[in-house]
Amino acid sequence: PRQAPSGSPADLLKSVEEVQRKEVAALKAMVELLIEKGVFSREEYLAKVKR
Repeated sequence: PRQAPSGSPADLLKSVEEVQRKEVAALKAMVELLIEKGVFSREEYLAKVKR
């Protein structure tokens, strides 16, 4: 397992935010690909997410 970054709480928060940004970018790319491939439509995806 990776060790938590050492440093101040602000450094830790910056590290967590960076990881979250990368995860969001990956999820957006996956959703776009699934929509392009016709697995589901953008409308179906938005309806599911907005409940």
